[in-house]
Amino acid sequence: MNAYFNDKFDQLTEIFEKDGLGINDKRLDTPDCQKTKTSFDCADECPEGNLSAFCVGMNALDVYRRYSIALENVKDGDVPVTISDLNTLVPFMTSINSDIDAEIPEAKKILEGTVGVYNEYIMSYPMHKKYEEIIKSLIKYKTKLKTLKNEVKQFPGNFVDATSTKCL
Repeated sequence: MNAYFNDKFDQLTEIFEKDGLGINDKRLDTPDCQKTKTSFDCADECPEGNLSAFCVGMNALDVYRRYSIALENVKDGDVPVTISDLNTLVPFMTSINSDIDAEIPEAKKILEGTVGVYNEYIMSYPMHKKYEEIIKSLIKYKTKLKTLKNEVKQFPGNFVDATSTKCL
């Protein structure tokens, strides 16, 4: 699951680096079917390579489901082993089964958290890029203002040979 999300984050970053907000990239579009169907019915309508939070979440759910099934198969002993492996594994089976029982709900929590982070990334990364642009612009403004201040410093600050210290 880690490799799956790392790949999706890399693809998102590439889109945002190229397009800024990613508005023009169709890979970020959520399927329209969400308005009329349940999430599970709509999952089939996610095109290959779609990076919307919904489609990535549904595909990650599929990865989680396959992972859970594989863990259950190991727990149930449905994994082919040789006699020598069996002699080695028997003392550890109770420990392995309890670890598997703990791993499945933990993996679900991790999946939910990662999908949440992914959704936040989709929303916050474009704002981050815009913020960087604003900071660069403010630094340029500050530099020009400093240059202007240095130019103005060359003029006298007081009236020379004047009878008044105030402008009338």
